[in-house]
Amino acid sequence: MKSKTYWIMAVWSILWLVGIGSQIKFSMNHDELRNELNAKNDKLESRIKVYEKLADPKSVQLYVSELNGILDNMTRLIRVVESGEEIDAFFGKMENDIKAVKSMVNNIYPIVEELDNSVEAYIVRNNFRMEAAQENIDELIDDAESSDLRLIKKFDIIENDLRDIRNILNEIENSKIGSKIFKK
Repeated sequence: MKSKTYWIMAVWSILWLVGIGSQIKFSMNHDELRNELNAKNDKLESRIKVYEKLADPKSVQLYVSELNGILDNMTRLIRVVESGEEIDAFFGKMENDIKAVKSMVNNIYPIVEELDNSVEAYIVRNNFRMEAAQENIDELIDDAESSDLRLIKKFDIIENDLRDIRNILNEIENSKIGSKIFKK
């Protein structure tokens, strides 16, 4: 019986050792599984916190206000683009007015040069005639009167062109953009 008891004890000890070994192995697997589940749980908790922050009424209100701000900015941009077309048209008109002014100025310069040349020619011609022949005073008076009339006509043309230029400059200065340029 002793040998049977030893055998039972030996088998029981072996079974007990195998049970403890399997318990240890199960415990190790359980620890790994628990650690893995804890890591997944931590990830889920961090995601849930993000969702809680997103679902917070203050956060939602902040996002809505930001979206409204973006929509307002887009509306302003649309208005700027639409008014940009009007500004382009205005600048086109101003550009045409400036070209017209330049054209008038370019037309005035030859007249001024011609007047300058005419005045010099007139003086030389009158001096020469006075020195050459005093008997032709009546002719000189007639020539002087015709030259005076031409000069008067040219001065009238210059005066009219200058008045037109002044009027265009006043229009530009009184316009919306012109008042910003000249800063009244």
